[in-house]
Amino acid sequence: MSSKQIRAANRKRSGVSKPSFELHRDHRWDKLDDKFRKNDTFASMQDYLTRAATRAASAKVFGGNRANKLNDAVNEALKKELMTNAQAQKVWDMYDAEHNIYNRPEDEKQRAAQHYSRNITTLTAIAYLGLAPISSITEPAWISGRVGLANTVKALPVVAGYILKGIRASLYGGKAGTETTKSFGKDLLNVMGMAINPQINERIDKLYGGDISKHLTSFFRSPGGLFLTQYTNFVRVWTAAAGLSMIQNQAKKLAGMKGRKLSALKRELRENGMSLKDFKQMVRAGNGKIDILNDEFLNTSITKENGTKTRVRDMLVPWLRKITTDVALEPTVGNRPLWMSDPNMQLVSQLKSFPILFGNTIMKRTWKQMKNKRCSPGMVGSIGALGSTATAIALGALAIAIKDIIRSEETEYGPLDLLSATGIPWVGSGSLKQASALPAFALVDQFIDAFLSTDDVLIDVPKGAEEMSRFFVRTFAGAIFAEQMKDR
Repeated sequence: MSSKQIRAANRKRSGVSKPSFELHRDHRWDKLDDKFRKNDTFASMQDYLTRAATRAASAKVFGGNRANKLNDAVNEALKKELMTNAQAQKVWDMYDAEHNIYNRPEDEKQRAAQHYSRNITTLTAIAYLGLAPISSITEPAWISGRVGLANTVKALPVVAGYILKGIRASLYGGKAGTETTKSFGKDLLNVMGMAINPQINERIDKLYGGDISKHLTSFFRSPGGLFLTQYTNFVRVWTAAAGLSMIQNQAKKLAGMKGRKLSALKRELRENGMSLKDFKQMVRAGNGKIDILNDEFLNTSITKENGTKTRVRDMLVPWLRKITTDVALEPTVGNRPLWMSDPNMQLVSQLKSFPILFGNTIMKRTWKQMKNKRCSPGMVGSIGALGSTATAIALGALAIAIKDIIRSEETEYGPLDLLSATGIPWVGSGSLKQASALPAFALVDQFIDAFLSTDDVLIDVPKGAEEMSRFFVRTFAGAIFAEQMKDR
């Protein structure tokens, strides 16, 4: 239910409540036309289980009876004048955005407008993000800035195993009766909920107003998208393994920890909703070992210092997931402006999520680490932050050089362009144009220009056809091949 429906229902207080156990669905669904039903049994089960899990998670956080927990909290805040009506409305808007129903269409006209807008942004992403994996080679540089160089190096064997077993599965797996290839890295992704079917993951991760669609999901898992999804999972595995090494290292040294290191650990724990006493209980539950694949350890019940009863799983998994998404950025309602989750704003918000996320996460954390004399100490000091930044700049320069080779260009770049290549938003050449541009309109203008730019011809069909063929090559074969067509 949307926030609008919830508040309307709470005001009316009418109707019969949901039974404790639903023996069958409403019989009116039996009359639904078969064209609206899924024929794939596995897809139907996957969709049902995903929706059931999402519903259960929402009920746990917001309340199972029409989001009663959130509704009561908002009403209490309004009653005590701790919140204005505008602020209350924003809370409900964020609730809708978390459930992927923010400003959802209410009639056929709105539904059609959002459908066409989504298709346009999909084509635009294919046109402009074909070389995104090359730009993303800077991401691993930030791992050491988050968890330390030693932990980053310790994680390399896990990453190597993940890659090798992944290649093996791609070459020899997938046949009936073939045992699923497992690795510690893949198991880590499973525990953190990052190994779900990408098309289902899109719905769960609330990316409705972003650049993701089922077509882009397929594109970024193919040669056309330079396997961006697989590369992202590689970065996730590396970061998660390094983060787990950091947590295990803190657990081993906990007894004799003091001074600056103890303060840094307390800050890290506070950032993840824990106290030092809570962490000590977690360590004791595992007899000093942080075994994230041990269900018995993860399901151990703990009473936190604030009196809340929880499980090790509910403390450790979100902590490790946050470490991972601090490097392999993931758009959510909480880390970008609300309007970016509005499907009516897709054309405006497209390709702008990453710069904002980078500024809100990696850049902010790195800046605090470099100014650690004025801030609380972090797990990684200023030297580590400088080292990761220098590595990112070097990799950014490499990415620029690779893209220039692909495009057969020789462009001179200044220091700000190198900083921009690391992910720092809007500091390079043409940064203001990039921030204000609407990529979809630029793509349409590119096609129009191809047909109409020839002076002595009213409509240059051959040139326009060439531009369209280059787009199809970019879609199915990749940006590298499409760029080579320009030189013909």
